[in-house]
Amino acid sequence: MTREPLLTPEQARRELNVSRTTIYQLLWTKEIKASKIGRIWRISRTDLDKYRQSTSQ
Repeated sequence: MTREPLLTPEQARRELNVSRTTIYQLLWTKEIKASKIGRIWRISRTDLDKYRQSTSQ
């Protein structure tokens, strides 16, 4: 069973080229699906790619 890599908000922010405030706003408004493990957000590569595709259309 292969597990998908999880990204931190910082890694996702760099890939999307957005500010720290913007990435957390996208997480809080659930525009990017993510999981919160304790106090730490984790974003799957698939969910980040889905968000990227939805904004590029």
